[in-house]
Amino acid sequence: MKRTFLLVLLAGAFFVLPAVADTGTALRKTDNAATKYYQAFLQLPRLDDEDEQVLYEWDSTAFGKKEKDLLESTWLFTALDFLRRGAELTSCDWGLNVEDGPAMLVGHLMCSRRLARIAFLRGRYRLESGRIEEGLADFRSGYGLAHHVGTDNLEMSRLVQISIESMMVGFAAENLTRDNLGRLDAETLDRLKGFFKDAQKRRPLQPVLRFEKTSLCDYIAKSVMKALVKDLPRREKKELIGIVEREGSTMQTLAKIIRRSAGEEEGIAPARTQDAAKAFGDSKMVSKMLEESNDDPAEAVAKMFLQFEECFEKLVHVADSDPEEVLRIEKQMLEVSNPLVTALLGVHARLRFEEAKIQTKYAMLEAGVLIMMEGPQAVSKVRDPYGDGQFEYRKLDKGFELVSDLKHRPDSAGRRAPVVLAIGAPEKER
Repeated sequence: MKRTFLLVLLAGAFFVLPAVADTGTALRKTDNAATKYYQAFLQLPRLDDEDEQVLYEWDSTAFGKKEKDLLESTWLFTALDFLRRGAELTSCDWGLNVEDGPAMLVGHLMCSRRLARIAFLRGRYRLESGRIEEGLADFRSGYGLAHHVGTDNLEMSRLVQISIESMMVGFAAENLTRDNLGRLDAETLDRLKGFFKDAQKRRPLQPVLRFEKTSLCDYIAKSVMKALVKDLPRREKKELIGIVEREGSTMQTLAKIIRRSAGEEEGIAPARTQDAAKAFGDSKMVSKMLEESNDDPAEAVAKMFLQFEECFEKLVHVADSDPEEVLRIEKQMLEVSNPLVTALLGVHARLRFEEAKIQTKYAMLEAGVLIMMEGPQAVSKVRDPYGDGQFEYRKLDKGFELVSDLKHRPDSAGRRAPVVLAIGAPEKER
């Protein structure tokens, strides 16, 4: 009996093992950078408060024994090795569940900022230790990660990309001195100038808005339809869902459904219309809008959807235009009494200005290298991306600063300062 049982097990193994082997042959080299970054994230431990502070102050912390021990950690070496592998790849798909709308999980953004700080910390240490090529390689990896963070066409991802780049730009500006440039050979210096020039080429923002609109409309449609069809008879429910399936998840479709159903005997009651509007927006703002409207609730909500569509298209049209034009459209939208418009579209104006600022600062760094090498007259060799000519040059006690015609968005008092970058100057002089 035991022998028979053993034979059965062996026979089973004979047929099962090849299937396992076949699964193994599916392993292959991936060209998706996100798979490398996720493995890097898995290496990051929970640090104590002192070590976390070191990461936040990566650009200024002194390198004592504790900091050097941190840099020699096995987990740090492994994480930055995966970072390097990811940064060397071209494509990056983070595998986000965009169908979740505003509830979509984007934990990779916070992890990316943390990983970039770690790379910049080691890069700075290597530069100060005279290991120039290794130090620059760490900064290149951090920049590659930032570039990949912004590939998924989410506005928040682009903002995180710019925040990582801004960390690097600030460090480069402070340390762009004649002495430091003198430590670079001619080939490395040419690569540095080429990097600052190439980094000024930004990806267009119009695809970002289009993607945001599509994913947002899908999410709104699901939320609104859930509220609209609640407790409806099966026939009416099926009919409303069919309209969305045929005509798509657009603002026009939702407006059509609300207008069509509100007047039917078994259609959408006013209270349900309000519930539908509140399903995705600020309940207080929606209630206020409905109270101030002269239309019945269904018509007011329908108009809200269509107005949102109109404003979105205006913003898409100027998405990559001069930031001042985007600001003009934003001012128009802020005057609109529509919770969808004010709550969801204003972020793009901020993104456009942040893109313009980082583009301008890369141009300032390109000019800064030339000025350090050739003197102040070299400022004329680089054009201000948002001006009529060159940057304004201002001498400082140590280093200098460049001033652009581009201005920041208005502050709370309506004031607008120009974009300025101090180069080769200690923080206390900036």
